[in-house]
Amino acid sequence: MERYSAYKESLVDWIGSIPSHWEIKKLKYLAKVQTGNTPPKDNEDNYDEQGSPWVKPNDLKEFAPITETQERLSSQGIQLARLVPKGSVLVCCIGSIGKLGIAGNQVCTNQQINSLIFNNLAHLDFAKYMVYASTEEHNQKADGNVVKILNSGKQKNIQYCIPPLPEQEAIASYLDRKTKQIDDLIAKKERLIELIKEERAAIINQAVTKGLDPDIPMKDSGIEWLGEIPENWKTTPLKAIIRELKSGVSVNSEDTPVAGDEIGILKTSCVYNYYFEPEENKKVLPEEHDRVACPVTQGCIIISRMNTPNLVGASGFTEKEYSNLYLPDRLWITEFFSHLQLDAKWLSYIFVSDSFRSELSSKATGTSPSMKNISKEDLLTIKVPYPDHVMQEEIRTFIDDYHTQTTKQVARYRKQIDLLKEYKTTLISEAVTGKIDIRNIER
Repeated sequence: MERYSAYKESLVDWIGSIPSHWEIKKLKYLAKVQTGNTPPKDNEDNYDEQGSPWVKPNDLKEFAPITETQERLSSQGIQLARLVPKGSVLVCCIGSIGKLGIAGNQVCTNQQINSLIFNNLAHLDFAKYMVYASTEEHNQKADGNVVKILNSGKQKNIQYCIPPLPEQEAIASYLDRKTKQIDDLIAKKERLIELIKEERAAIINQAVTKGLDPDIPMKDSGIEWLGEIPENWKTTPLKAIIRELKSGVSVNSEDTPVAGDEIGILKTSCVYNYYFEPEENKKVLPEEHDRVACPVTQGCIIISRMNTPNLVGASGFTEKEYSNLYLPDRLWITEFFSHLQLDAKWLSYIFVSDSFRSELSSKATGTSPSMKNISKEDLLTIKVPYPDHVMQEEIRTFIDDYHTQTTKQVARYRKQIDLLKEYKTTLISEAVTGKIDIRNIER
């Protein structure tokens, strides 16, 4: 793409050289920086499900205008908050520094967000891209070891390069068009990943409940969640396969994963994706080392006994031993009867199949709508299909091969998505800092 004919040094590290007719201005001369606040939570009258949007970091959606939020303020709450006009750029300045959103209507924000209310020196659509390009600069100026914080004083002094308003409008129009094309491509890739996952779930469910031969004679299993199974298969309760469900002890830990042979405690998130992720752990404090119990052993299934309704009973198979990683009390690990000819990984595929998950979820209990439990007894009394050992191995091999193939496909799409996101970030940065001249590009 073409560059401008003449440049000058901006003397701003993150910007570099700029077109000779552009200016450098600090944010405080371009916008009012307003920090949000939280109306008192102990007064329920401040909040109303039908009220005005109250934006928190999780509501920020990059360039998508925010009109709906998880929480809303009542008319009384609004009087205690700080109103932000439509079109303002919202920037997280505590925690996820630089995370960005756009006010789709008049909104309020909490104290983690600073609202940038731009004056007539900046075109609003250009401003959002300009702020997006300064995400790393926001992070560089933030302080804090545990939680990063960027105060409004430092944010106000971030410097930007400003072209004339007609040029700002042209750049914004170009970026609107290009980022939409990129986002559409990303959405298509993400949809392909979802389709692969849906197909994979369907194939696992079919294989573990109906077998691999579509022409084999079937019989009624007598089990509602299972339906028909091959006529030469048996069924058995899990308590005839699993000798014991062991759990660990919750101990004090740092919120950082272990390195090397350090002692770690697993997070319940280690099975959120329905396979075991050992990196989801926390380093145990030295004074707690004597309290840990139940290390991760090879060839077992780790199960979440307490979680949200959609994750209670989530599980994953342990391909290897991790002698330095231990279970908390919210996770179980299986111990099987030694006399059985059992392919434990085949059983793990039953645990992640949609139909079994549905049955397990129906047995979960708990008074809280957001947290459910499954008891050992309820889990172990569930009946499962039980083909002979040869068939278990055939099913496991089939699913393993299919899983390997689709995992490569997903990895390929994720790489493409990462490259598209990288290109989008680079394009925005190049355009708003004047490294490319888009004025003569056909619109």
